[in-house]
Amino acid sequence: WRTFTFQETRRNEQERSELLMSLVALTHRKLRLEKFPFGGETEDETDELIEEAVHIVEKEKNAGYGSIYALRYMVQGEIEPQVLKAFDTFQGVDAPLWELNEELLSETAAELEEDDKTETFNYARGRGILSEEIDVTSEGSEPSLLLPPSHDSSKFLSLKREALQKLLVFYNMLDHPSHVESSPAEDDVDEFGVKSKGNQDPRILNAMRQHQTINFARSALLRKEIGH
Repeated sequence: WRTFTFQETRRNEQERSELLMSLVALTHRKLRLEKFPFGGETEDETDELIEEAVHIVEKEKNAGYGSIYALRYMVQGEIEPQVLKAFDTFQGVDAPLWELNEELLSETAAELEEDDKTETFNYARGRGILSEEIDVTSEGSEPSLLLPPSHDSSKFLSLKREALQKLLVFYNMLDHPSHVESSPAEDDVDEFGVKSKGNQDPRILNAMRQHQTINFARSALLRKEIGH
């Protein structure tokens, strides 16, 4: 009954508009991944994909005449497989990077301390990925769906390479390159955007480098998993 007697307010009209735009964007994304999985479409092809997405939403899904509740359901239905795939991918990437803490396996939940971790990061594996990643980065290109083919990614890759070198030097896996030796004098910020001054405590520095290693390893495995 509420659906039949529902009177749209300004707020409802805005939500309807945003839900329809979300449906068009989600439909466009699906079409783009089907036809141009690694990007590279021209401006005309982009316009054609948008027109096709609008046509599907208006004609095939008949979304323009649906209630707000129906539109919400449509958007959720489009997003659901993406979310499930994201969780599955993250889990698959993390699996080889973390190990069970054998010392704590015999402990019950009540016996575990608050900061006890039943899984620990495999830093040997992580450092190995860093070494592989710097070789890939040195090749000078990485596939991306976010940037057009004509985009010059050399600055990004150069910064990424220097950040990798920073970590490998930290782990004594690489000699200290001259261009990684010092940060700019005006702000004293390293390749990760971290100010070195005030972070000289070995415990703080070690924790930061460990988290940076984990993030780099995860991003490298994610790129291998999804292809870009």
